[in-house]
Amino acid sequence: MQQTRLDESDLSPPKNFTLPTVVFIVGVRPNFMKVAPILKEIARRQLNWNVFLIHTGQHFSKEMSELIFDQLHMPAPDLHLRITAKDPALQ
Repeated sequence: MQQTRLDESDLSPPKNFTLPTVVFIVGVRPNFMKVAPILKEIARRQLNWNVFLIHTGQHFSKEMSELIFDQLHMPAPDLHLRITAKDPALQ
C-alpha cells in the first residue's frame, strides 16, 4: 500500500503521517478552557504528536480573543479562520 503524500500547497499537512495527529478546533471561551489543559499536558509529556490548533475567530473582538489565549497560556493557533459577524448581536 502506497502512502499518500500531501502537496506543499495543502494547508498545514501533518509533519509525519506515522505520528498520532490531533486537531483542536476552538471558537469561543468555553472551547478554549477545555482545550488549554489538554495542550499543556501534551507539552508536559513531550509527546511526539502532530498537534494543530485551529481558531474559528468567532469572538467579535480581536482583543477578547487575544486575552483568552494570554490568560490560558495557550500557544498561537496554527490556523485562524477569522469567522466573525459584522455585528456582535449576530454571533
